Amino acid sequence: MRPKTLDYLALVLIYVIVISLPYFSSLPSTDKLMISVIFQTLFGMGVLSFYGPRFNRPVWRYSVLPLSLFAFLNIPVVCLQGIDIEANYGIFIQNCFLTLGTVFAEELLFRQLFSEYFLGNKRWVKLILSSSFFALPHALSILSSPSLGGAMNVGYTFALGLVLWIVFDSGLGYIGSFLLHWLFNLLMGEVFSYLGGVNSGLPFYLINLLGGFLIVAYGLVVYFKPKKIRP
Repeated sequence: MRPKTLDYLALVLIYVIVISLPYFSSLPSTDKLMISVIFQTLFGMGVLSFYGPRFNRPVWRYSVLPLSLFAFLNIPVVCLQGIDIEANYGIFIQNCFLTLGTVFAEELLFRQLFSEYFLGNKRWVKLILSSSFFALPHALSILSSPSLGGAMNVGYTFALGLVLWIVFDSGLGYIGSFLLHWLFNLLMGEVFSYLGGVNSGLPFYLINLLGGFLIVAYGLVVYFKPKKIRP
């Protein structure tokens, strides 16, 4: 294993510790979220300061744009479940901004910095490793409160990691993966919860499993499709 690979794995471990510590405390859930996101933002700023990842100019490939549908899967779900707005508007706006800190740190670590450390590996290796590293912190975070929903969320996070890496590696780069990740967190999490959506029931499982499978399958076809060589 190359030294720089060990360095990257050390960063992933540090990130896991950073986001996990607040959740093993006895603080209220809202405070845990706030502290975790602050830690993640500081972590992202540290990564940017010490490593200075280079952001390439996005190259717009329309073939990967359908992958953005991954962020909209819960919109038909909440329509079928019925809209029942009960959430606090202030908390909703706060969480919309908080998710920016999380996305900032995770895209730096699991896409941008990963691409610099694993530059020479095969495409399928990078796809699997990037998605696995991305799912790892989410897998370990459920140790504080094990549940079936938490376990399913790990699988969903891995699928999201596949989509985000395909978008990143397609030419859209950090900007593309950052925007899709933030849109996903915003619509699938904050907006869905604010409109009274529930992470259970036949509409939720059917739309997310079937829709997610089709979108990931499409992404894999686009990602591994041989490029035409011009004469």
